[in-house]
Order: sequence, then structure tokens, then C-alpha cells
Amino acid sequence: MQKLYKETFCFLGTSIVILVSFYFLFGISENVVINIKDTYYAIKPFTILIPFFISIFFFIYLVRVFIGKFNNLIANFIFLTFNLLTIILFTYLLIYVNSQIELAGSIEYPPLSGGVVEVKGNNYQNFFYLLLFLQVILIILQSLLGIKTGMKYKSNKFSQS
Repeated sequence: MQKLYKETFCFLGTSIVILVSFYFLFGISENVVINIKDTYYAIKPFTILIPFFISIFFFIYLVRVFIGKFNNLIANFIFLTFNLLTIILFTYLLIYVNSQIELAGSIEYPPLSGGVVEVKGNNYQNFFYLLLFLQVILIILQSLLGIKTGMKYKSNKFSQS
């Protein structure tokens, strides 16, 4: 029961620190403006809060799980939850990046009398493959940690009865 209180306070403390730091970084009432090439994206702060929250919790509990050598079941379950949310976040990010890719060899509005205009690959394609690689790593980590947590849970359940 003592571990549950410790984990609850750690979770709530981390949440409060994240919310306060988010408030000081992005504010509440102003839009966050992101400039990518020649496009400006004006985003409400609440839209950024959820990915920010998930990312920070993912990294904090990643460190806690590895430092604790997978022995803390509550931290493992919290990390599994935030790892799954990070995988879902990466999926949406992959969908967006894939929509921005101009594949090499495609033709963009060629004139009828002109030759073929080839578009060389861009950085979105490299970023897409990087995100895909990271997502595969996260899925492997989710599987391995799920197996380790299940084995630990099973051994704790039988040792208590």
C-alpha cells in the first residue's frame, strides 16, 4: 500500500510540474505559432498540451522503469500506458508526415509540351522513416516490457497466496 501512495504522489507531482512548465512555456490564452518552411500553423495551446504531457510522462517513466530494473509493477503499468499513447501519437504523426511527402520520381504539373519534371526526395521522407523506425522500437519495447511485467505480476500473485 505504501508503494501505491508513493506512485500516486509521484504521478500527481509530475503532472503538476508538467502543467506549470507548460503554462510558462506556451501560455494559456495565446495561440502557439509554428513556422515550417513558408507555412505558419497557429495552434491552440490545449492541442499541444496532450502530446507534451504524453511525451514528458513517457520519458520520465522510461527512466524510472530502467532505473528500477522493471521491479516496480505500478511504474511498469504506467509506463506501458504512456508507451501505448506514444505509439498512437507517433501513428498520427506518421500520417501527417506521409501526407507531406513528395515521392521521388513523381511529376508535378508538367506542361503539355514540356519534358518530365522529376521531384527529388525531401526531408519529410527521411523524417517519415525515422519516425517509423522509432515506432517499431517502441512496439518492441512495449512487447518486452509487457512480458516482463506479466511475469513479475504472476510471480507476485503466487508468492502472496
